[in-house]
Amino acid sequence: MFTPVDIFDSVLKGIPHFFDLGPQYIVSSSLYFAGLVTAAITRNERCHQFYAIFFLAQPSSSASPCFGRLM
Repeated sequence: MFTPVDIFDSVLKGIPHFFDLGPQYIVSSSLYFAGLVTAAITRNERCHQFYAIFFLAQPSSSASPCFGRLM
């Protein structure tokens, strides 16, 4: 439920704000939501393991370009 609410909140702040977040925001939000739905409906333990590892690493990979700009 977090992803649709987050996207809705971003759109409420204005369409220019939403597009300023860049394609990385849209892609990562879509992947996060798709993985969350998949993990919710499957009992496959490997899927859960992949989801946990991938989305533990994903925020750090998407934040690293921001940290590079700060330095």
